Amino acid sequence: MSDPQSRPSVPLTTRVIPSPSLATYTDLTNLVSLINRSFAHAHVHGASYEIWPTGAASSLRLWNPEQLAGELGPEGFCIVAYAAVGENATDGAAKLVATASAKPYDAQKASEGATGEVNLMFKRPAVSETKEARQALLAEDLPTWELLAMVVDPELQKRGLSTQLLDLTLEEIKRRVAAETWNDEKGTRILVSTMKELSEGYYLKKGWTTTEERRFPPGTAGSTNAFSVVDMVRII
Repeated sequence: MSDPQSRPSVPLTTRVIPSPSLATYTDLTNLVSLINRSFAHAHVHGASYEIWPTGAASSLRLWNPEQLAGELGPEGFCIVAYAAVGENATDGAAKLVATASAKPYDAQKASEGATGEVNLMFKRPAVSETKEARQALLAEDLPTWELLAMVVDPELQKRGLSTQLLDLTLEEIKRRVAAETWNDEKGTRILVSTMKELSEGYYLKKGWTTTEERRFPPGTAGSTNAFSVVDMVRII
């Protein structure tokens, strides 16, 4: 997820949607389409080599409109971002161009709501299945959240939108943590699992640390080449 602002940035109008409200979100179909289109584009064009072939079913991030809410659980949220771009720019109409979501992390339910072989690869193992280093990482008593499905319309990438969206997501997490605990001086742990070849560099620049890497051989879920999924952490 490269984010140099090589082109002018785009003004965004954003909205925070609690997970239980996604079922009545009027733009849910477009949201699912945006996530799948961006996910597929990244896996075909985002690395220096092809990971999945164009049009592969494995490149779908969401299989149905209900899946995102299922993954987020009752306490998660989704931020949707609109901008007047392309044909919409002339009449002021806004188009859904980016989204990010997050949820409180429960190590014992790490794969809950996940569907499909590819999605399960990005789910952190439960604490009982982790190495000692991972258990130590999660041992400190900190509020812990996990980022999910942060994407930008492929036509609007490299304009700083992902950084705007990430900042808004972290601020929303901090707001929710502050409302639930009287002492957040130690900070909040933010987890993300992502493909090494696509997004590890982006998150490293944003302050995350890689804690684990899982390598998958060619042919996994229909992949053309080998790839890695990395687990990362940052304290905010």
